[in-house]
Amino acid sequence: MSSKGMWEADPDELFGRRTPDEDPTQVHFSYCIGTFHQLHLMVDGATGAVQIYDPDGWDHAAGYGGPAAPSLPALVGALGLLARYEERLTGTDAAAALAEFTALLERLGQGPDESDLWPDLLEELREEYADGEE
Repeated sequence: MSSKGMWEADPDELFGRRTPDEDPTQVHFSYCIGTFHQLHLMVDGATGAVQIYDPDGWDHAAGYGGPAAPSLPALVGALGLLARYEERLTGTDAAAALAEFTALLERLGQGPDESDLWPDLLEELREEYADGEE
């Protein structure tokens, strides 16, 4: 796997549904579209869903980090929404902006209960910007 740019891999192997020494027949590929800390965001070539890959777990069936978004357009929309909230999140009323942003994420079906990407990211935003207001 390349550390630069987009790379492809067999999701069955990455996510521990098949071990590397099993029959290497691939049905489809997943494509890395970005990273968040050590986690990789992978678009499933068959379904279009964006899933989280944890490279620390691939060799012991723990590479699957959960769903990130139902599709790449949905993820891009949520990240675009985050960009629109950036000024407010770094401003004087960050807690209210974060609450509003989280509510909009939930309306998009990508809140912390539907996506394993957002809980840690929202917590980092809360710690960085909103906790100091109180």
